[in-house]
Amino acid sequence: MANIPGCCQAEWVDDRIYELINRGYDIHAVSATHCFKYPKNIKHYRVPSILPFEAMSEYNEIKSMNIDIKSRPILMIYLKAMSSISKILSSLNIQIFKGEGRWFWFIPSFVMLFVLSIKNRYKYIYSTGGPASAHLATILVSKLLNIKNIVELQDPLSGDDIGRNSYSKKALRVIEKIIVSNASNVVYATKSAMNSAKKKYSKFSNKIFSIYPGAKQNNNSVNSSISTILQFSYIGSLYQTRNLDNFLKAFSEVSKKINKEYIIDLYGWVADDVKERIQKHEGININLHGMISRELAHQKAMDSDILLLVQHTDDRSALTIPFKVYDYLNTENLILGLTYKNQEIDEILSRFGHLYCPADSVSDIKKILNKIFNNYEVLKKKIKQSNLNPSHAVDKMEEIILWKNWIKYLINLKN
Repeated sequence: MANIPGCCQAEWVDDRIYELINRGYDIHAVSATHCFKYPKNIKHYRVPSILPFEAMSEYNEIKSMNIDIKSRPILMIYLKAMSSISKILSSLNIQIFKGEGRWFWFIPSFVMLFVLSIKNRYKYIYSTGGPASAHLATILVSKLLNIKNIVELQDPLSGDDIGRNSYSKKALRVIEKIIVSNASNVVYATKSAMNSAKKKYSKFSNKIFSIYPGAKQNNNSVNSSISTILQFSYIGSLYQTRNLDNFLKAFSEVSKKINKEYIIDLYGWVADDVKERIQKHEGININLHGMISRELAHQKAMDSDILLLVQHTDDRSALTIPFKVYDYLNTENLILGLTYKNQEIDEILSRFGHLYCPADSVSDIKKILNKIFNNYEVLKKKIKQSNLNPSHAVDKMEEIILWKNWIKYLINLKN
């Protein structure tokens, strides 16, 4: 995944790529078709899905986001044709492989990566993103052509709350084991995920690492003024157990007792059932704005007083850190983290002067809201500048590569 507005995995990659280029690395990017073209100094290869339903989805996203692929007319013809086939299959109620495009993207991505690797003689292949297909393609090409790789698992592939059903859970456990056992280096986005993987795959613990991705600093102006109206903002999607139910219950009680104007702005996709529950809180001044670009999201975050971080209230949250944490930290505005069984996020927020409380506790949320309303100016002054950025992440990547090469050198000397 790369260069897809609103997709945290893509923005994660984008920031890293530009930092690597600044350090003199020659970067080639392979991604799906529904992403914007990188600048000319980055060779970018967009690979379509081979399944009609997924190709139609890519085609629709390209149109909705006004992505320009006029320079590749054959690709557009292919996507249009596959989209038509998909419509025919749907009219005949043929659902074969519908929804499985991410897995089948392994085939075209492997072919593209294999050809490019032979042509360009890559020293390292770095794969990242949500779908495991990209990692499997990377590992197979690396094995066949003896190329080193770094596989970055932004979220763990296996766990009690990961997978749609028992079959999916088992398949993901097998895939994660294949990745960990065959990759040159495996990187997780949190220390807790790394420690969990080292425990599960102790035989391969020496090649399992963690790197906080960080986010690029933006050029928008910092909000240094103290507003008479406290603006709470949440930027991101809300669905399933990641919702504002407990927050709004607490807020409705606290807001009745304070003499302070406020507004709550929500930016991003909100599931219909979550939206219905939000709209029932008629006494709260809350606005839903829908999807916005990353650039506008940065500015909205800068303009806010309190940024809301909301985690899922199930065990999947224990090993992950949402990418928005790093974007939020860069604003130096106060963050209120509604976290769940995640000491790592709590520690990061606390380190830079921000607040957190359990997402499933209405009483704790009430206490911290009272603290914000009564002491906002004092809390604002305690915020510290974050050092978690793409430069820090690339430093860690280089340490992994150099460390592995140094160990190999010592072994050669010994022999």
